[in-house]
Amino acid sequence: EEAAPRLRAGRGAASPGAGDWSGAPSLFAATAAPEPQVRLLGLSRSARRTAALVSIGGAAAAWLSVGEARDGVTLESVSVGGITIDTAGGLRDVRLGEASAGASGGTASSSISPSMQGDAGPPPGRGPIPPASAPAMSGI
Repeated sequence: EEAAPRLRAGRGAASPGAGDWSGAPSLFAATAAPEPQVRLLGLSRSARRTAALVSIGGAAAAWLSVGEARDGVTLESVSVGGITIDTAGGLRDVRLGEASAGASGGTASSSISPSMQGDAGPPPGRGPIPPASAPAMSGI
């Protein structure tokens, strides 16, 4: 069990009763606004743009460029399969198709089907779908 931090009176304090509060828990932690849930829906990495398509707190999805902030969320970096965001709670990684835990406090879950979560390719045993303009390959 962790002991509560103790306060010690400082010598030569500026006002009576002032002490060393460096070990005290934050008074604002209990009243801080809950972090919004962040869902990553798309990525853009090119020479001209590095951005992510995100939905913050269930709002409509919007593109955020690296360094841009919206609703208490700053996009720090974009990688091949995810992003790093900075919130009041610190840095967090969010993978493509997933949502951060956010205010619910639960674990992130994905509502995007596995076929949309990357370059998995066609199901085993099947080839790619031919383009509509390809001639029929009957008789082979």
